[in-house]
Amino acid sequence: MKYLFIAAIFLAIQTSQAQSVFHAPKAEAIRLNDSAINKNIRSGSNPDSLPAIIALLERSIKADSFYYSAWTNLLGFQCQAGHYTTALNTAKSIARIFPEKADMLFFYGALQYKTGHKKDAATTFNKLLKLYNSTDTRKVNRNDMQTAAINKGIVLILLDKKEEGKKLLQKLADQENDKAVKHYIATYASMTKEQILNEMIPGKR
Repeated sequence: MKYLFIAAIFLAIQTSQAQSVFHAPKAEAIRLNDSAINKNIRSGSNPDSLPAIIALLERSIKADSFYYSAWTNLLGFQCQAGHYTTALNTAKSIARIFPEKADMLFFYGALQYKTGHKKDAATTFNKLLKLYNSTDTRKVNRNDMQTAAINKGIVLILLDKKEEGKKLLQKLADQENDKAVKHYIATYASMTKEQILNEMIPGKR
């Protein structure tokens, strides 16, 4: 589930204007979600197990529609199964229920673009850009500020503002002392829009 790991690395950020309210998932929802994950592990990520895993996650969400982890796991396994249209509907629901989740807005936009809804994707990416621009830097730590800046550069590329996004990412790479992080940022600075989207949703053309 490469795309969700990518999202977790550089897309998870919350703004001071829209902080999530803590939600304690229902026990049954947690049990079903954990069963789905354990089933995937036991099967060695065998594609044949995906229908049963997806069914468990759908039951988890029915048990608790505000269980964010179950939603994101469902989305990931739907994409892994190649059910992109269904995944798009799932992402739409997540964006509606959790509008402050920048990582999910990014993935929602990527799915919109990759499934042929390019105008809708541009709308989503513009919304995401506003979310990053509205972040109150006085209330976030340095790592979150850097994450937001990296995300902004990537979103600019996805909005066909390649030179602006590349310039921002290259500046961030030049300022970074950690060689691994520097390489990571520079890599995205050199990627095309299509390459970034393929990283988010591998296998979908």
